[in-house]
Amino acid sequence: MRTVLALLLTVQAASCGETATTTSAPAAETDKALKLYARGDYAAVVRMLQGPCRRGQGRIQDRLLLARAQLHLHREAEALAILESVLESDAENPEANALMGRILHRRDKHAEAIAYLRRAYRLRRDPATAAMLGRSHYALGNVAKAKTYLEKALEKDIRDPDNSFLLGLIHLRHGQGALAERYLLLARDAGMTGPELHRLLGRAYLLQHKELGPVLLRSGPAGAAPGDIIDGQVVLGPVAGVEGRYKVCTRYSALYEALQLLKIPESASPGVTSPPCRSACGRPWPGGSSARNGRPVSTTRPPWPCEPRATDARPWNCSSRPTTCTPPQSRCCGHWPAWP
Repeated sequence: MRTVLALLLTVQAASCGETATTTSAPAAETDKALKLYARGDYAAVVRMLQGPCRRGQGRIQDRLLLARAQLHLHREAEALAILESVLESDAENPEANALMGRILHRRDKHAEAIAYLRRAYRLRRDPATAAMLGRSHYALGNVAKAKTYLEKALEKDIRDPDNSFLLGLIHLRHGQGALAERYLLLARDAGMTGPELHRLLGRAYLLQHKELGPVLLRSGPAGAAPGDIIDGQVVLGPVAGVEGRYKVCTRYSALYEALQLLKIPESASPGVTSPPCRSACGRPWPGGSSARNGRPVSTTRPPWPCEPRATDARPWNCSSRPTTCTPPQSRCCGHWPAWP
């Protein structure tokens, strides 16, 4: 709720430069629309603000709120028209530029998206905008610029696991195992789980020759077998002649990640369950013939790390719209942050 209210205050602040003579919805109605938006009643927000905005009477504050409500209702065309009208009035509006960039990114128009996102980031150093710039540059193959912007996003906010995941993938592709490990662990700490994270971490450890890591001795329950995990440590075998003592290695090893993969049934289609890649009902996207790791696969751009192939570190291509779900569960792919 605090995040939503902060965003609403940002939208309000965007209208500070408007002249006092601009006709708008009554202040009481605008306040009511803000409360409805905070409660998630986006259809009511549209009903309240659409009329005045169509007549050209909505303030920038009202139009930005209406555009966000339309995006929540999956009406991108209507949102684009509203944002274009805002930018005609105020080309330097950071909120409108950022939203335009995000929509264009979702439509695979990355070069156009970067133009808007770069302007938005110049006007307001927002980590979400930096992350979107990084993702757009990555989609165009500009890996160095992608890395720069993703690192800037992480400096301000480490909560989005997809940013650290992509940085980990970039470093892995360049053979930088230690840096890949660092960012992939950040993604795990931020809530990402799933088989692909285990695979990539395993590769990062192998690059560093951490097949086992340090071998330690510890006590454990009687009858522990090789491959069992005790307090995050992998049992390698018993210590000869000492009951209840075992040789173990730490979880920071390729062996640990391989054992985690063996625990995942092949038929489960578990998917990467990072917070941004959940459906509107709060569950991971379903797998199936059109999905890989719970995310849709296509041959169209942009490339995104839905699941790197088994033979190399290149990512699968993630389609711009899932085919396995229908509205309102039709707007989630791991690299699409939810509309705030």
